[in-house]
Amino acid sequence: MRKILLLCFVCFITNCLYAQKKFEKHLIGVWKVDVEATEALMKETKPELKGAMPDSEKKLLSSLRIEFQKTGKCKSSVGDKTREGTWTVENSVLTTKINGAETTFTIIGIDILEVTLHDTKKNTYLVMENITE
Repeated sequence: MRKILLLCFVCFITNCLYAQKKFEKHLIGVWKVDVEATEALMKETKPELKGAMPDSEKKLLSSLRIEFQKTGKCKSSVGDKTREGTWTVENSVLTTKINGAETTFTIIGIDILEVTLHDTKKNTYLVMENITE
């Protein structure tokens, strides 16, 4: 019985480490918000939201870009303003620190073309597309 429990524990840890490396590998690059997919997900998960996302919010989200670098550094830009910071992934949690502000997202889904993030503090979602050239 102990051997089985030990084997299960080892498999669990291996899967966690593999998932973390997969998340890190897939996040490297430049990402932009998929405004339509984000809006659809927000409506689906938050039925109290009625109507469309305000145009001002759509404009802001559509101009957001974030670049995750292999070094653990990141660059965030909105319009012509760029800020630098750091990022880490632990299990399925992505943490960014930009200009002293820390934001934590749960990674809900990820592949090389798209990532879906959940900001648990604000209970909001972001669907982002990889636009790395």
